[in-house]
Amino acid sequence: MIETTHDPPHDKNHGLSRRTHRKSRAGCIECKRRRIKCDEVKPSCGNCTESTIAQLSFDSAISTPAAHLIPSTASTPPIPSAAGVEIPNLFHLELWHHWLTTACLTFSDDDNRVGMWRETVPQLAVRHSYVAQLLLALSALHLARLQTVRRALCMATSTALQSSAIDGMIDGLAASPDSDRTSSLFIAATLLCFCNLAKGPQDGQYLLYADTAEPEWLGLLQGVKSILAEHRHVLADLSDEDGRAGDVEESVGPDLALSGFSASFDKLKTSIESLRAEDESFARYSRPVDDLQKCFDSAFWRQQGSDVIRVHSPAVFGWLYRLNAEYLKALQDGKPMALVIYAYYMVLFARLDRFWFVEGWVDHIMVDIQRRLHHTYKHWMEWPCLLAQPAESQSAGG
Repeated sequence: MIETTHDPPHDKNHGLSRRTHRKSRAGCIECKRRRIKCDEVKPSCGNCTESTIAQLSFDSAISTPAAHLIPSTASTPPIPSAAGVEIPNLFHLELWHHWLTTACLTFSDDDNRVGMWRETVPQLAVRHSYVAQLLLALSALHLARLQTVRRALCMATSTALQSSAIDGMIDGLAASPDSDRTSSLFIAATLLCFCNLAKGPQDGQYLLYADTAEPEWLGLLQGVKSILAEHRHVLADLSDEDGRAGDVEESVGPDLALSGFSASFDKLKTSIESLRAEDESFARYSRPVDDLQKCFDSAFWRQQGSDVIRVHSPAVFGWLYRLNAEYLKALQDGKPMALVIYAYYMVLFARLDRFWFVEGWVDHIMVDIQRRLHHTYKHWMEWPCLLAQPAESQSAGG
């Protein structure tokens, strides 16, 4: 403990003259609190550098290497007073634990693909606070579904963490790029997309289009796309594609997974080509439809010897990723054929409804598409309306 002394009143008859000094108000807060003289060196004075007082808040713990929290053995710093130690945010610790033990397991139905969520993401979170904040935000959204009595707390915490993380991401984008920072920004952008989905359907928001302005989720997806496009070579190691055990899995055609697929989809493609012959503007739908067919063709698989058909979720999200600006504008403008194609995609998206973060979105979007479509286009909706049901209600569910 440091003793503090006070100079006695000046006595002109005292044998020893008092050493004078100029008082300053520029000393650091920590030295003022400890009532010791500060050398006023910036950014950290000598006293603070020597004492290396660790702030034990959760936010700093997850963004600062552990070695930096240990005082140097070359000095004997004073023991911090109780007032100088902050209690960790216990709810954040609970959310961290919930992620590692429960939430991280809900992003894939294949154990081979869980590793990224259980290991890679937390490792990046330890090094980058904005990844940690988004991990906690998504964990809070999952916990809100399990503990409805704490839903308000979980939702408010998630919103605050997302807002803070976005500020950190902006700083990260402005910094000099390196492989670790690029990976962290890509994961953070992906987590933001999941957070937006996991909030559930929002009035006026339909993922790829909105009642007014730009759809929130599409804007977040564009952020993921821009990072991946610029740093694809760096991010290759993050892919979990190699986690699929190809020697024990087999592809399943969409006709086996979805009743009436070929007949309905071929009819859609033929009609678009016929309409294109009369109106060249329909050419903007050719690529989205071709990509959607490829998506259906590659989406379904099963373990050899099993009758359970599953969906490869990256293939499903792949169609959303590859959409061009021309189709997205037609969808935002409410063009009927753009809406019909989106409804066909909802059949595939519905196969992901077993994942908690997409629950409710299919019904929300399908209702709005039908509301917008003119009655002359309603016959196109028969197959999508029949098949766009939760996966567990279909024989293809897994």
